[in-house]
Amino acid sequence: MISRFKKNDFLKSVVILMSGTAIAQIITILISPFLSRLYQPEFFGIFAIYTSIISILTVIVTGRYELAIVLPKSESEARNVFALSNLIVVFFSILSSIIIYFFGERILILMNSPEFIPWLWWLPFSVFIAGIFQNLNYLLVRKSEYGVVSKSQISRTLGVSSVQLVSGLGNNTPGGLIGGQLFGQFLATLFMGYKLNSEKGELFKGISIREIKKMGKKYSDFPKYSASQGLFFSIGQNLPPVLLLFFYDSQVVGLFALSMRLLNLPINLIGNNFKQVFFQKASHSYNEGKDVYKLLKKTTIILSMIATIPLLTIILWGPNIFSVFLGESWYGSGQFAQIMTLWMFSVFISRPTMAAIQIFSMQRFLLVYEIIGTVVKIIFFIITANYFNAFYAILSYSLANVLFYLILMVYVFIKVKKKEDLEVLKIY
Repeated sequence: MISRFKKNDFLKSVVILMSGTAIAQIITILISPFLSRLYQPEFFGIFAIYTSIISILTVIVTGRYELAIVLPKSESEARNVFALSNLIVVFFSILSSIIIYFFGERILILMNSPEFIPWLWWLPFSVFIAGIFQNLNYLLVRKSEYGVVSKSQISRTLGVSSVQLVSGLGNNTPGGLIGGQLFGQFLATLFMGYKLNSEKGELFKGISIREIKKMGKKYSDFPKYSASQGLFFSIGQNLPPVLLLFFYDSQVVGLFALSMRLLNLPINLIGNNFKQVFFQKASHSYNEGKDVYKLLKKTTIILSMIATIPLLTIILWGPNIFSVFLGESWYGSGQFAQIMTLWMFSVFISRPTMAAIQIFSMQRFLLVYEIIGTVVKIIFFIITANYFNAFYAILSYSLANVLFYLILMVYVFIKVKKKEDLEVLKIY
């Protein structure tokens, strides 16, 4: 079995990525009981609004060209895509600063979030660093430098955790949580940039304005469709804290945010690492005319098996686990976790499906799907929130997500199978 594992490049790559993510998530788990006792739920609520805004903006800050870095056959083309994506990050960061200067406070007042105003100018810096981080991450994945990616995850978590903990022990404000997030991201970006810079100038070899324009046109489907799709997807995932603040209060947002943070741990630990490695391996197989459907099916089944036991555990004992682990004041967070587990389960097992959509150029379908899905989910939430408490509002939103993820996966599986069957028929 060990010899079989050594020969399996896919599993080895996943394990390398998971090792770094596992250490990072263990640090997050260990520090969570301290942070939950140092910071009030209201502070986590403000932090959740901040991370929601960053998560939404990060999707479009690169024009989604970072996804295309993995696809070109030649290294020269990949470097030009990388350069293009970084230029878009710079432009978007400047644009966000201008928007904040003229309209930032007004937007926050309309969102019923005036308490976030002191942290408004942290956003452009966070968006810039997050964009560069994404570009470096995908360039390293292309080069199969999974060890560097793994170490960067550890450095980011150490930076986040240390600043948040020290700030909480001192003058605990939402700034401690926000500042820790920004510092950790900066530390990881610096680490990856340093490792890539050791290529002695190879990183910028062959880059020109002409080639950048050429790559921009070649992969124009990414900003046209993938960026729009990603934006709607991110809105669907990150809008709940904003909606909860509008209909309820920052304490409810904080309870929801911490449950979301902990439920996302397995997605970050396993799901996203599987997705990155699947993306690289499946892209390679697709370029060489090999079978991608079997890899997609196998990866999805593995993720489903991994997630089943944690899913049942949270459904049965979520509130008790949260109250013991985080403190009695977080019992409500465990109740939210119970009704969100099926949603997170569907997110978790759909990671390979999302990668397959990029590989098989189904961005147009995904854009329509995300627009319809996001609108329907928001309507579900608003209607429920107008008549019921936060528990039922989150429940309706979670069930709507489960339904749409199921539709997405069935559709993509059928399409991938049909496309590969057609390719086989062409050969004969």
